[in-house]
Amino acid sequence: MEENIIFDCIVIGAGLSGLKTANLLKNQFINVLVLESKDKVGGRTDSIEFENYSWDVGGQWVGPTQNRINELIKECNQTTFPQQQKGKKVLEVNGKLYKYSSLIPPIGLQYAIEVQLVMWRIDYLANQIDSKNISRWKKSSYYDSINFEEWIEGNIFFETSKKLIKITILAIFSAQPKDLSTLFVLSYFKKSGGVVRAMEVKGGAQQDRILGSSHNLSKILSKKLLFPSKFTNSEGSFVFGNNGNIKLNSEVYKIEHDYNCSNNNNNNNNNNNNNNNNNNNNNNNNNNNNNNNNNKNNNNNNKNNNNNNNTKEKKENFNDLIRVSSKNVITNEETYYLCKSLVITVPPNIADTIIYQPELPNERRLLTKSMEMGKVIKFIIFYDQCWWRELGFSGEIVSDGNSISLCYDGSFEDGSKPSIIGFFEGSHTDEWSLKSEFQRKDEVVNLIYKSFNFDKRALTPKHYIDRDWSKNQWSKGGYGCIVGSNNNYHIYNESLRKPIGNIHFAGTETSNEWPGYMEGALESAERVANEIIPKFIPNFIPQNSSIAQQKPQQQNIGFLNSFIITFLMLLFGFNLIFNLFSK
Repeated sequence: MEENIIFDCIVIGAGLSGLKTANLLKNQFINVLVLESKDKVGGRTDSIEFENYSWDVGGQWVGPTQNRINELIKECNQTTFPQQQKGKKVLEVNGKLYKYSSLIPPIGLQYAIEVQLVMWRIDYLANQIDSKNISRWKKSSYYDSINFEEWIEGNIFFETSKKLIKITILAIFSAQPKDLSTLFVLSYFKKSGGVVRAMEVKGGAQQDRILGSSHNLSKILSKKLLFPSKFTNSEGSFVFGNNGNIKLNSEVYKIEHDYNCSNNNNNNNNNNNNNNNNNNNNNNNNNNNNNNNNNKNNNNNNKNNNNNNNTKEKKENFNDLIRVSSKNVITNEETYYLCKSLVITVPPNIADTIIYQPELPNERRLLTKSMEMGKVIKFIIFYDQCWWRELGFSGEIVSDGNSISLCYDGSFEDGSKPSIIGFFEGSHTDEWSLKSEFQRKDEVVNLIYKSFNFDKRALTPKHYIDRDWSKNQWSKGGYGCIVGSNNNYHIYNESLRKPIGNIHFAGTETSNEWPGYMEGALESAERVANEIIPKFIPNFIPQNSSIAQQKPQQQNIGFLNSFIITFLMLLFGFNLIFNLFSK
């Protein structure tokens, strides 16, 4: 089926970046259509209902310096509450459990000091990178040629320290260090304000949760896009709004970005009542009085065609139309759309599965083919009460075992909705993805049982849910795409966000601030809207978010602050010297 409408812009993907992009365009009276493969909006934010509450099984936490997402939360009349962290934490390393409330886990002074020194070293290297042009760094090629496990082996002495850093990397990237380019890791920390800010709760990326789920933000954005009218047709939820449309269950499989150029230009000229006659031969051959303008006026007319009845004046800046082919994932019915500009917001590994005619540039294709999603199963286990708080535990568990890597208290501040949230991540996911939900539940129960004093209340959860993102065909993992070593990331990284003609790229992976997070998705939407709007609106001045943007800054929070680490290093050094000379 061929749609007769020529859309100003089509957005592929109805996650946060796609919906935010569409709303920014709609606000400038640009006619936009959003195509989404799934039967609901949200992308990598999603939720499951339990006991009259929406529980996040996708992206969840927000933190300081993530200004766009915090602004959006306010715009959507949502609120946040702090992630619970009062009480003892549990750290499992080499099969041994450490329970502590202090800044420093009781793993040994030498390990704690080395871990802090390593984190400072990572931040030092990351600070040398220009996040907007990684290839400028003279060492970018070298660090792109080694994976992060190789870097760990070459820069960390103690095995326990190595394990702690590997746990940190796994928790942040949902991938093992061996699967990550060191340059990719360093650039990631540069864009998110450093290792500590990315890993910490208070003052870090896990500081706050959204009451009612982060998935609600996408639902609210979709309603704003569709307001004031909508209807659903028989073939799969085609909903219309004021300059904004969303079609669900629509998988895009082909993009022709030089579609029928000459024929479409002729059709557009006819449809616009010859306002686009912009060459001398046509002007001389037409005796119509309306065409007796000089070339300069004709060119101006071509630039200032008004394609809608809105008060915003539009200009034409498109040589070719783009033909987008999609099929309904339920009925397999194919539909074809024409648009003047296109935004691809789906993850790079999914965008790579689309057929492009002509093919995209080599640098883009080579990089996206090498990118894959992290691997994660997120779970939530529910209890009748927060019994671990009664025992003095925060609910936080970090483990280097072969299954669960990280847990947090999932309950509300007041202890209602008692629950633990956690993750199977990286290569561990391959094994646990093949097992049943019941087997995963047993593994979760066993970890909680041994971590919280073998309390028998751990053995009787009231409910368990999980989401295996590797089985989601529209993301094939979570929560962000990763890049391995020797894939020329240092050369091709800019191709992730660089427009190709009138095709633009958004999504959290393309962001220069907080990639992999909801904040990154919104930053990319803002950027791509500023790329597109000037093509339609004369004299448009690109704008950032309405609040002043504070770039992610490194911050020494948690674990060891600078004063304590300096004191401990001196103490450790004196102790080492004393032992050497006393022998």
